[in-house]
Amino acid sequence: MGIKKVFKSKISGTVYAPSSKSVILRAIALSLLTNGNTVIRNINFSDDVLAAINIVTELGVKTNISKETLVLESKGKIKNSTIYNLNCGESGLCLRMFSPILSLFKNRYILDGTGSLKNRTVEMVEKGLNKLGASCISNSGFLPVEINGQINGADITIDGSISSQFLSGLLIALPLCTQNSNIKVKNLKSRPYIDLTLKMVREAGIIIKESEKNIFTVKGNQKYNPFDIVAEGDWSGASFMLTAGAISGEIIVKNLQNNSFQADKVILDVLGIAGAEIKKNNDFIVVKKKDLNPFEFDISESPDLFSPIAVLAANCDGKSIINGTNRLKYKESKRGEVIKKEFKLLGIRAEIFKNRIEIYGGNIGGGKVSANNDHRIAMALAIMGISSIKGVEIDGWESVSKSYKDFFSDLQNIGGNIK
Repeated sequence: MGIKKVFKSKISGTVYAPSSKSVILRAIALSLLTNGNTVIRNINFSDDVLAAINIVTELGVKTNISKETLVLESKGKIKNSTIYNLNCGESGLCLRMFSPILSLFKNRYILDGTGSLKNRTVEMVEKGLNKLGASCISNSGFLPVEINGQINGADITIDGSISSQFLSGLLIALPLCTQNSNIKVKNLKSRPYIDLTLKMVREAGIIIKESEKNIFTVKGNQKYNPFDIVAEGDWSGASFMLTAGAISGEIIVKNLQNNSFQADKVILDVLGIAGAEIKKNNDFIVVKKKDLNPFEFDISESPDLFSPIAVLAANCDGKSIINGTNRLKYKESKRGEVIKKEFKLLGIRAEIFKNRIEIYGGNIGGGKVSANNDHRIAMALAIMGISSIKGVEIDGWESVSKSYKDFFSDLQNIGGNIK
C-alpha cells in the first residue's frame, strides 16, 4: 500500500458524483433473474461492482462492456454445475444479497470474500436461509458460507438491526419461489435502502405489498422483466466532496438526485445544521463554507455517513455529538474506534459511548495516519488534510477503489493539494 499526503487546500470547482454502487449492484443481481438483456448505463467499475459482475458471469450471464454501459444477457437461470466457488471481494452487499438469490437454484455454492469481509458476521444469512428451507453452513458465523438446497417461500421473521442488505436479497429472491411469503422485520435500520430495492424490483415487474409497517407480503411464481436504467449518482461518495466544500471553500456536485431513495442524501441536512450554505438545483448541489457550529445528528438510518460527518465535526469549534453509532463495528473497519485513533494523531479528540460518539473540533494539526483498509476512512482522512495545518499523510489510500476509484483525482481537480 502506498502513501499520499494531502495539504491545506482551497476547494473550488465542479465534480460529478460517481454512480451509485447501491443501485448498480442491485441491478446486476436482478439481471441474473431476467430472461433477456439488462442494460445499466452511467456505470462505474469500482471493486464492489467488479465483484458482482464476476459473480453473475461465473453463473452464466454474458456481459458486454462499452465505455460506461454494461449489458447483461441472461436466460433467467443458472448453468448447471456441481459446485460454484464465488468470491464477493470485500462487498457485504454482494454477500448478503446474493445468498438468498442463489438459494433459488439447485446447486451447491461456496461464498467467500477477502479482506475485512472475512471478519464480518454472516449469522443473519445462515439463520435466515435455514428457516426458509435451504441448507446454509458458515464457518462459525463467518466466511466461507456453503449454501445447498432451495428456499421454498414461507413466513419468516428477521432482525434488521445489523443490516438491511439480507432483507434486500430476500425481497429480490422470494417472488420467484413457488409459494407465497410473508416477511416480518424487527428493528429495521437503513429503511431507505429497502425502499430503493422495492422501487427497482417493481420497475422490473414484481409486485410486493407492505401490509403493515415492515411486514412484506410477497406473491410467488412471479417473473422479472429485463430493464434499461441509468444509474444515479452516489450520495455516499459525494458526501465527502460536499463536506470538503463546507469546510474549505465552495463546491458544485453534479449527477445527484434530490428525490433519491439513498439514505445518505441527508448529508445536506447535517451540513445545513452545522451552518454551511447549501443551494439545491435540479441537476446539481452547491455547498459553500460559512462559520461552522457544533451539531448533534443521528446516523441510525445512514451509518455510511459517519466518516464525513466526523470530519465535519472536527472542523467545528466545540463538541459535536453523533448518535446511532452502534452499527459501525459491522463495517469494513470498526469505524468509531478507528476515527478516534486516527483523529487523535491529527490533534482531534473523540470519545466513544454505547451508541454515540462525541468529537471535539478545533485546529487540525497533521501527521501520518492509516486508512485501516477502509475506503471511507481513507476519504475522510483526505478531507481532514485540506483543513490541516501540516498536512495529512495517508497510508493505504488505495482502498478508495472499493467504491470511488477517482476520488483523489476528483479532489485534486477541485483544488486539493495532494502529493
